[in-house]
Amino acid sequence: MSLGGPAPSTLSDVLRYVKALYVQTGLARTNPADPATGIEILTGERYDRQEGAPPRLFFRPDKQGRMGPVRELTGRSVGTWTHGCNVYAWGAETTADLDRYDAAIALAMQVRAALHCAVAARGGAFEVVRADETSLVTFGEDYMFRFEYTWDIPSDDALEQAALALAQAGEYSQSPTDPDRPNGPTPQTFSVNVVSQNAR
Repeated sequence: MSLGGPAPSTLSDVLRYVKALYVQTGLARTNPADPATGIEILTGERYDRQEGAPPRLFFRPDKQGRMGPVRELTGRSVGTWTHGCNVYAWGAETTADLDRYDAAIALAMQVRAALHCAVAARGGAFEVVRADETSLVTFGEDYMFRFEYTWDIPSDDALEQAALALAQAGEYSQSPTDPDRPNGPTPQTFSVNVVSQNAR
């Protein structure tokens, strides 16, 4: 974490914010054992395949993410981190067939709206899939979609100061010499004087 600024907003922060939205609106379940008290919100692989009493939102972050280049060359980040998450929206139980689908679709659209509040332009939505099997002991339907979130990896002030101290002491070389660039730092600003001449 950079000592000169706040911690970056990560995927975990996004999921915390989504849950806070449901709590703030009074939609989150207040009694875990009673589905009548709201929507149950779960996060993590340990809840995978768990049956319960919908309505329920289940977030399962991907096992793998990817690190990429910086988004802004003038920023203080050293790169980006993109991580995906599967979202399962399990609608309220009912024996009425179309009502089951309606409840699950409505919940999936609602959590998509919550993610829009949380990730804005730094996330993307992907294909929606309905679960292949409906539980034999419950009558809820669930839809799954996946989204990705990208955040900046901040530079670390303490590490940068240590690198500068080592470079000044001449004990370590920060990187191999680049034969295509002259020695010394690249200037941030420079001026060019151009004199135009009439060839006639």
